[in-house]
Amino acid sequence: MKLDRITGNTENYGHHLQGFCTNPACEPGALGRQVAEHPEGSQQLPDGVHLFECCSCKHRFEVQEQSSAPTEVAPVITSGLSTLTVPCPWCGHRNEYKAEVWPWLNSGGVFAITPITAYAVDCSECHAAYTLRPQAE
Repeated sequence: MKLDRITGNTENYGHHLQGFCTNPACEPGALGRQVAEHPEGSQQLPDGVHLFECCSCKHRFEVQEQSSAPTEVAPVITSGLSTLTVPCPWCGHRNEYKAEVWPWLNSGGVFAITPITAYAVDCSECHAAYTLRPQAE
């Protein structure tokens, strides 16, 4: 049986390679310590590929470790922007983020652009966590 394979980085999830289940049907969404690295069966995997299992739904998947991609994305945006679409630095999937998700940082539903404003986000495709730091034009 072929398992799903995603990419990961130990800089994500508190120095753990993967922090949650990749099964869209997994009810808890499994952020946190909901997955465990599975040693049995990992002997057949290539170097840098790890086997994980969800503690809730028992879904198994592989994570290929990557350490060369940046953990911060700093797009140049115009002021007054309420929605931002950026590619994931790990897999390239284009993710859309809305300013209204962070009401304590953004006023009026638009992204704040300051030298210190940063947003912790994750990719909807590969689930990698990274920092989004919009820059002014």
